Amino acid sequence: MRDENYIIAERMLLIMQKLSFLCEKEECRLMEKRGLHLSEGRLLSILLSRESFSMQQLASIQKVTTGRMTKIIDGLVEKKLVERKASHLDRRFFSVSLTLNGKSVAQNLKKSIVEDYIKIIKRLNSKTKDSILEVLEEILTSLEEHMT
Repeated sequence: MRDENYIIAERMLLIMQKLSFLCEKEECRLMEKRGLHLSEGRLLSILLSRESFSMQQLASIQKVTTGRMTKIIDGLVEKKLVERKASHLDRRFFSVSLTLNGKSVAQNLKKSIVEDYIKIIKRLNSKTKDSILEVLEEILTSLEEHMT
């Protein structure tokens, strides 16, 4: 007989997999509407949080190689959504930042995602609304502690 924690963990696994799949599917749909790949849209969101990042920082955050990050950045430079600037101290290093158009696209994308979540939240009962963020934050904290 399985213990209670195993049963909860098994249900949590299925729920998290479904949530991950559905969220990524919706993100892809929103990105495609804007002519972006998922990796490009996620990168725009990251760049929205700060004025600039180094290529190495972005590769680390996205968990990709610097070569892969260079290809993603190249696509966004071509679309005029980001700009890459060589460091004044060492021309081998680049910083990446949003263009004005890139900032607008990133903000619009964020707004669309938030509006999708609003639609989901409106379907929840008031008791669930009160506890959902608390539970999600507790799960996130637990996951982060487990991963470190």
